[in-house]
Amino acid sequence: MLQPPPPSIYDQYLFSVAGEGMDVGAEIERARLAFNHYFLPFLGCGSDGCIIDVGCGFGKYLAAAHAAGFTNVHGVDISIDQVSFGRDRLRLQIERSDAIPFLASRGKSADVVLLIDVLEHFELDESLNLLRAIRGTLKSGGLAIIQVPNALAPFAPTFHGDVTHKRAFSSLSLAQLLRMAGYNDFQFLAMPPIMHGPKSTIRRILWSTFFAPTIRTYFLAAYGTAMGGIYTPNLYAIVKVPLT
Repeated sequence: MLQPPPPSIYDQYLFSVAGEGMDVGAEIERARLAFNHYFLPFLGCGSDGCIIDVGCGFGKYLAAAHAAGFTNVHGVDISIDQVSFGRDRLRLQIERSDAIPFLASRGKSADVVLLIDVLEHFELDESLNLLRAIRGTLKSGGLAIIQVPNALAPFAPTFHGDVTHKRAFSSLSLAQLLRMAGYNDFQFLAMPPIMHGPKSTIRRILWSTFFAPTIRTYFLAAYGTAMGGIYTPNLYAIVKVPLT
């Protein structure tokens, strides 16, 4: 069983992170943009394919999947306030449970498992158990999408933005963890600003033409290697289960 910090920490997790002024619509819109831009191109299942979002919070990526046309979408989270919010306010299918028994109860039923901003909350042995449970619930040829804070991002802002975070990852350390969990087919991708307006377009141009090359040059000069070459605040992995 996973053992995150005491349940009291997560009982009011949504309020502790967002306070009273959370703009739910804006959060869902950001999730929709990320889902469509980063994740959707890799989803080969049909609209009725089973998608499970582990550690789904109040369900913003569930909402994004529904908006993209997927109908067989399920979430699981341990946070009382987030599950209640997602169920009552957004009418999403979310179960409050420890992830491992939930996944075990599903059998090999999932085409896609989302693990977005979750691994950073756990110790390594707990992360391994969770990744193995995900492998056990994915169908032959299934896909896991894993997003984590990037330890190589300057100042690691995503990691330091939440007191419940225990670690950040580079593509190198996440690859090590995935191999330990029994995965062999995976790739890592950066998450640069998504261009959806003038400001985001300027951010993307600055990132691509100045900041990312500068950081890469630093690592090459200091260590003789680009250290995986991903420097955005978050990175994500596309992890495939082989066909059997």
